Amino acid sequence: MTYQIINIATEEDLRLINDFVNSVKFNSKDDHIPLHDLLFSYPNVNFEITTYGDMSKEVVDIFEKYVFAIQKAVTELTQIKYDPPILGKSYIMKHLSGTGMSMQHASDRPMNVYRSIVKWNSNHSGGIFRFKNYKIAKTLLPGDCIIFPETEEYMREITNVENGDMFISDFWNAPVGQSPYPGLKYEEIYWGNPLWENR
Repeated sequence: MTYQIINIATEEDLRLINDFVNSVKFNSKDDHIPLHDLLFSYPNVNFEITTYGDMSKEVVDIFEKYVFAIQKAVTELTQIKYDPPILGKSYIMKHLSGTGMSMQHASDRPMNVYRSIVKWNSNHSGGIFRFKNYKIAKTLLPGDCIIFPETEEYMREITNVENGDMFISDFWNAPVGQSPYPGLKYEEIYWGNPLWENR
């Protein structure tokens, strides 16, 4: 089975993420901005979201660490050279108590794409990660990033969150030369850090 869990977050990283999610406005399906129209056009969207453009430099730095760690992990898993996930498409989802992620996989993704889910907090119950086809149920710890192929074989769910909110982030990456997003050409991808390039 080709999945892996990595965790590169420091206690300071997790503190910064916690401070950020407790201070930033999350957009819902009812009050989202036009930039999020595509995301909220999907049925059964039951989370709120804040995206890369709202992140502080310190939070972007944490995401930058993860995208390169994901690139390294997937390259080692597959023995194929992968690009990192696109930093500028980073976001944090907020799952309120009573919500989760139904059994699914993104059937519109190109072949050889890997998906990664990072969980940022633990002050809730529920929110257990499960694969449909494998007897695996993981209670991810803060900073844990579970990495797996975006295929039907790896359909998964996150059980409903209880007694608190859960914050997670999704990433996708693909082999060098291939776009991880439908409708986005590889040569059109911007791999840099558009918010903080002149640090």
